[in-house]
Amino acid sequence: MRSLLRIALAGVALIACNSDQPPGPNSTEDQVTANAFGPGPTQYVTVPVQVAPAFATAPFNVTRSLTIPSGFSIKVFARVSGARFLAVTPDGRTLVSNPGTGIITLLTPNGTGLPLSSTFVSGLAKPQDMVFYQPTPARHVVALIDQLALGPGDTLVDLGSGLGHVPMLVNILTGASTLGIELQASLAERARETSKALGLQGVSFVHGDARVADLSAGTVFYLYTPFKGAVMDEALARLAGEARDRPLRIATFGPCTSRVAAEPWLVSRDMPGENGVCVFRPRERLGMRPLL
Repeated sequence: MRSLLRIALAGVALIACNSDQPPGPNSTEDQVTANAFGPGPTQYVTVPVQVAPAFATAPFNVTRSLTIPSGFSIKVFARVSGARFLAVTPDGRTLVSNPGTGIITLLTPNGTGLPLSSTFVSGLAKPQDMVFYQPTPARHVVALIDQLALGPGDTLVDLGSGLGHVPMLVNILTGASTLGIELQASLAERARETSKALGLQGVSFVHGDARVADLSAGTVFYLYTPFKGAVMDEALARLAGEARDRPLRIATFGPCTSRVAAEPWLVSRDMPGENGVCVFRPRERLGMRPLL
């Protein structure tokens, strides 16, 4: 069976750079594709990197070699200026982030050997801290509702709401008002269309950045690992500011739970983990001092 591995090499075995920029730790990386055939390797071999004529500018204007597992081949898949991080989508396309410009580039294979390149999203401060959208499983939404005892007096804000499953289901099952905040405009628009088609009242979706959006209506904030790194840090700082003004709760699901649990101003009675919903409350609202 043929397998496909895509990697960005930065200052290690291979560095690709613009023709006017010498190789070095801050050079422009290229995306490299390694094609594997057969079972796992038992040894490593040094092979030349395959380069299409369209990509044969410096540093690939001369033969370059790379040590890879036996049975693999290695080739330049794309040249993306300023690339630093990449991720492969479930449908086989590739997202490449450029922190310097705040752009995520989408690379789509088209059978020619030269992928189609388009801007997936722009205007980001930390594009490397974005994550793939994954909807919360319905059973965990129900668990969320049970743990929070949500009611008509609550407003749940879903940070990184995607297609809006959580805000819509929470509204249907509890009558609580809900708000979804989503950075990707197409997802926010589709969520609005679905909510309208279902005739839901008290459900709204905003295309925006959770770090600067209006959060004043929220009594409960839900995060299913919508971002990471510095973006998560800034979002949690925003929530800490909101917590100084009024009581609120923060519910998490997935890998972000451990990050939220590390916040000194929050505490949870649940056992923090990635496989279930965890609810956090501000320590000061419970008469507790923040951890030092």
